[in-house]
Amino acid sequence: MSLVSLLPLIALAGAAGASSDSHQGRVLADFRLRGEHIEKDGKLEPAQGVTARLRLGFETPEMGGFRFLVEGMATRHLVDDFYDAVDYSMKKYYPLIADPETEEINRLQLSYTGDHGESYVLGRQRLIVDDARYIGNSGYRQNEQTFDAFRHRRDLGPVAIDYAYIGQVNRVLGQDHPNGEWDLSAHALRAATAVGEGELSGFMLLMENETVAALSLQTYAVRYEGGFGLGENAVTYGVEYARQSDYLGNPLEIDLDYWRADIGASFGPVDTRIGVHRADGNGVSGFQFPIGSGHGYFGLADAFLTTPANGLQNVYAQARIELPHPEIMDKAYAVLAWHDFDSVHVDEDLGREFDFKMVGYIDDHWSVGFKAALFDGVEGGLADRDKIALWVGWHY
Repeated sequence: MSLVSLLPLIALAGAAGASSDSHQGRVLADFRLRGEHIEKDGKLEPAQGVTARLRLGFETPEMGGFRFLVEGMATRHLVDDFYDAVDYSMKKYYPLIADPETEEINRLQLSYTGDHGESYVLGRQRLIVDDARYIGNSGYRQNEQTFDAFRHRRDLGPVAIDYAYIGQVNRVLGQDHPNGEWDLSAHALRAATAVGEGELSGFMLLMENETVAALSLQTYAVRYEGGFGLGENAVTYGVEYARQSDYLGNPLEIDLDYWRADIGASFGPVDTRIGVHRADGNGVSGFQFPIGSGHGYFGLADAFLTTPANGLQNVYAQARIELPHPEIMDKAYAVLAWHDFDSVHVDEDLGREFDFKMVGYIDDHWSVGFKAALFDGVEGGLADRDKIALWVGWHY
């Protein structure tokens, strides 16, 4: 998709004007400018990157329950002193910033909503299930991950059903990368219902990966999330267990567990949370989340986007603080987090990390943000790295 081919989308947006009225359709526009600086042991130079991402599209008005949506995107490098996962000549000099230049169809979908709220979506679409851990759009990257899929959601009595068949995943690496697209034959099913003061959910992902056979996996998970009041404050908690094994053409023998437990408390403008996430490994492969969103789950430094072969245990503590802000902003918040990492299959220290994030929303359209991540590895393990990112975003 060339920049020239984006012109019809721009013209369409202009013809539709600024209206978001359901009888006239809806203009889709999203722009993000981000600067990143990464220092990593073992690289000759720090990465310095400034990237810009533009998405433009249009969704038609509803006609008998049907809507059609088309959206294109383009990413450009304004400062390119970094390895973008495509230009391998830069790999030995610079750390990775996985935002290659690309122009693609981001979404192209037909949707239908029935009289009882049931929905169907067919085509290239954004899929986010629960907290995006198993299936997500990797929204931090400039080129978000999308799926060529069919999705159906409906309520069966007290149970909410969410099913998707996925034929292809369009990854953040872009169409010019040899692993930018994976051909899949995957079935995903989530069912959830209210139990007590919380929600009990089950999840299943049966995925044949025709591009990377070692990632043909079947995953089953069950999760409960709940909470209760504590005076003027609130306590929330979650527990989850999952099992993963090899599926269809996978040449590896995999039989691994994943579990996590979190508890949090809110005190006025401060939300605190502590927890442990443990993904098993067998020395050859770890419990993986190949089509989920990885950024931030095991730290903002992204040292563990792939679970190590010996597994990974992440013990963390986090505080989210609503900040006082000037009149030019609607709201602002900051997050501080600390992580301690260990392997599972063999008892080894893998390092520690401190993260800081601050985000401000100027209005319904503009936002600004800052992130810093300091990962301190161990001798013989993953390299130390420091990451800083600053961005401004606008959407309509």
